[in-house]
Amino acid sequence: MLRISFILPLVFLFTFLYGQSETEKLLKQSESRLQQLKDSQEVILKSLENLKLKWIQEQIKKWALPEINRDGFLVHHSAMSLFYSPEHEQAWWVVHMILPDIKYGVQGRTNDFRPDSLVKIGTADKNDYLMTGYDRGHLAPSADFRWSKRALSESYLYSNMSPQRPELNREKWADLEDFIRQYVISAGEPLFVVTGGVLKDSLKHIGIDKKISVPKYYYKVVADLEGDQKKGIGFIMRNGVNTYPVVSYAVSIDSVEALTGLNFFHLLDDTLENRIESSFDISAWYSEKEAGSVKPMEPEEM
Repeated sequence: MLRISFILPLVFLFTFLYGQSETEKLLKQSESRLQQLKDSQEVILKSLENLKLKWIQEQIKKWALPEINRDGFLVHHSAMSLFYSPEHEQAWWVVHMILPDIKYGVQGRTNDFRPDSLVKIGTADKNDYLMTGYDRGHLAPSADFRWSKRALSESYLYSNMSPQRPELNREKWADLEDFIRQYVISAGEPLFVVTGGVLKDSLKHIGIDKKISVPKYYYKVVADLEGDQKKGIGFIMRNGVNTYPVVSYAVSIDSVEALTGLNFFHLLDDTLENRIESSFDISAWYSEKEAGSVKPMEPEEM
């Protein structure tokens, strides 16, 4: 009887320990399998990101590169291309695409401002902007790339910067950038966007060597080339306070070309190019709020 009393606890203890180790084994197997799935997902997502970036560059080169009609250096990055002006120490223009992926993008600001090593003559750096009273204004905004860590980081290259007054960069210009993103999210269609300062002779200069021109105006031209309802629109804003609603700064792409001397979307069929550049319908771009009572301003009124 004593022997049985001694053995039974050992049997129960062995069963408990064996059962526990079996559970632990299954738990570890499940955790290992989950990690494998996460690793596989990460590989697939990275491959998908790379394919999207490759596709973006193909689309930009096929449809959206402005005509090269002045001195500069053409540079292609993962999700944007730019034409850099050594005379003005900034890009004549930066062209990029905004994808509907931004709706679910989770990448945040990196603030890793740095010179662009692909611009062989060199670019501005942080010392050129210190104590100047101007922001390092993104031409292609970082939030447009929040679906891609690599593309977002590249938006902080100094080749993508231009000196903007804080009252522009942090206010109406930011509203314009968000206005365009909201269209992409609402329509579910990608957009081509070309952005730059209006670079001319006799502009004010900042920087250690006083080489960075300070534009008086900035522009964006936007094209939706998806589906049957292809359309385009432009925007021009002062490098300072802009008090009217964003839509009040809307103009035709032809108006931006007249102001800048640039030729946008010249790779399109002439008929399509003329149609999307000669006029615009603001209601096709802006549907959530009223445009307001102020008519869009023409460049000569600015």
